Amino acid sequence: NRGTFNICASMPAPAPPAGSCQTAMPFCTSTTPTTVPNITNQPSLGGSGVYGCLSTIPNPTFYYLQIQNSGDITIQITQTSTTGSGLDVDFIVWGPYANLNAACVGLSTTNIVDCSYSIASVEYADIPNAQAGEFYLFLVTNYSNQPGTITYQQTGGGGISNCTINCVIEP
Repeated sequence: NRGTFNICASMPAPAPPAGSCQTAMPFCTSTTPTTVPNITNQPSLGGSGVYGCLSTIPNPTFYYLQIQNSGDITIQITQTSTTGSGLDVDFIVWGPYANLNAACVGLSTTNIVDCSYSIASVEYADIPNAQAGEFYLFLVTNYSNQPGTITYQQTGGGGISNCTINCVIEP
């Protein structure tokens, strides 16, 4: 007899890698910083087109978030290197979508919410007017290919993403 049950757990940003939309990991915005290791030595996904301002996408990590409480969301993204070498974090946010599957099959330039291709080690992703239930796809790169960490922290807005994960476990 096969049964299923749900487990709900609070989840911070997951450890990378999640190198495609289909393997995107859940992401929870929080005013408490969440630090994860960045990835290195992963091939670029190319660039431009559906990737907007990103002309190259080395070491990609995909996340998704679902909005729990409506409002604006600003996420600070900070990359720190363990080698002391140059730092460069870039990102793109697509949305809104009705579910994660819709995001993976519906990526287009018309769904770009925010994008930054800069040499900065600190970036800010803005999701204006997010509505409860919507999904957003979030891609972050480690452009400089340096080992280290990336820290995420919600620094503005009254919107909140869903920080519970529903998993289905089948024996």
